[in-house]
Formats: sequence, structure tokens, C-alpha cells
Amino acid sequence: MRFFTRSRFLRWLPPIFFGIVIVVWESAVQILDISKFLLPAPSSILNAFLDEPQRFLFHTWRTAYEALLGFAIGLALGVFLAAAIAYVRTLERMVMPYLVIIQVTPIVAIAPVLVLWLGTGLAPKVAVAFLISFFPITVSTTIGLRSADREALDLMKVLAATERFVFLRVRLPFALPYLLSSMKIAAPAAVIGAIVAEFVSSTQGLGYVILISKSTLRTADLFVAIVGSAALGITMFGLSILAESKFLRWHESQIR
Repeated sequence: MRFFTRSRFLRWLPPIFFGIVIVVWESAVQILDISKFLLPAPSSILNAFLDEPQRFLFHTWRTAYEALLGFAIGLALGVFLAAAIAYVRTLERMVMPYLVIIQVTPIVAIAPVLVLWLGTGLAPKVAVAFLISFFPITVSTTIGLRSADREALDLMKVLAATERFVFLRVRLPFALPYLLSSMKIAAPAAVIGAIVAEFVSSTQGLGYVILISKSTLRTADLFVAIVGSAALGITMFGLSILAESKFLRWHESQIR
């Protein structure tokens, strides 16, 4: 058995490439004597985190909580509205234009309004995370519910199955690939929404850390917050992939 195989190489390629980037970054900062206010070295960023780990972890958890809560609400209401739209086409003509308007309006323009309406606490951050994740879930799930196999639906009619049974055993399984794919978009987007809302008005969260670090020229702290936000987005995306692998074991995409 060969120790070095193509699959093993591909598995280790991302961490190797990441390590090369860190080494080049650190070396470039040291050799070119780049100011730490412009671009801190990876070692400086790590030291900034190690100096106050509890502070950064607290703010990261705060943003994660806002994003998770907003995403969970968006997931629940998105699936509910998608089911209603799938059965009542008139509702789609009534609701969809407003959903599109919310989606195409820059979130940085909506966040200040929500702060005025909901205050400066948790509510506006959750609301922005909800709004930014609600649309893709609703649209994709609606398409999935309407994509149920016609022969399976006809069989349910012959068997006189109830609409509830048809929804749970036919329409929902066909919609799951669409729903779970939309979650991979909506979950990381919820993190972006929470951070944008924190930019507007907040005393906690990664958005707050970014604003304070920028105003005080603590660039290393700024990069720690950026790394934290990236880690949150990757985690949310990874959880969506985990859900996809768990609930779509029967699907062709997972079998392959």
C-alpha cells in the first residue's frame, strides 16, 4: 500500500496551502517592515487574541447567538410561508413582491430603521439576521414543494390520502434538497446580517469590536474580529452541510 496517494494529497492540500499563506504573510511583514497599523503579522493577531481571549470569545458568542436565533426564525417562518405559497398561488402574487423588495434593499439601509423601531438591544440584530436568511429559504422551499413527482401525487389521490399525509410523505421529501441547499446560503448570510446590525448600534458582538478597533487603530484586534466572523460563517455553513448529509442520506447527491 502506498503511503502517498492522490486522495491523501488532496485531503491535506487545504491545510498545507493555508500554512504556506501564513508563512508568506508573516515573512512579508517582517522583511518589508510593514506597519502593524496597516497589516499586522499573523503572530501579532494571535498575540492580540491571547491577551484577551475571554473578551473576544464573549463577543463571538454574542454574534453567534444573534445569527442562530435570526436564522432559526427565518427557517421556521420560511418553511411555513413556502408551504402556504405552494398551496395558494394567489398568496405568491401578494407576498413575493414585498419579499423581493426587502431582499434587494441594502441591509445597511434597513438596519438603522430596525434600530429605531426595535431599540438597541438584541431584537434588531435578530431581525436583520432573520430578514437576510428568510428570502432564500422561502423561495427555494417553494420550488421544492412544487417539484414533487406527479406520479406520486396521482397515486396519493388514488389512495385517497389526506393532504397532511401527502405533504409529509411526498411534497416535503422532494423539497428537502432545495431547503437544505438554501440553508447553506442563508446560514452564513445570517452572520453577515447580525454583524451589519451591530455596526449600527451595539455594545456587544464582533461588529462592535470591529468598530472600536477601527476607531482606536488597534488593527490586530480588528483582524481577530474578522477571523472570528469568518469562523462563524464557516461553522454555520458546516452545520448546514452536516444537516444535508444527515437528512439526505437517501438522495442521489449523497450516495455519489
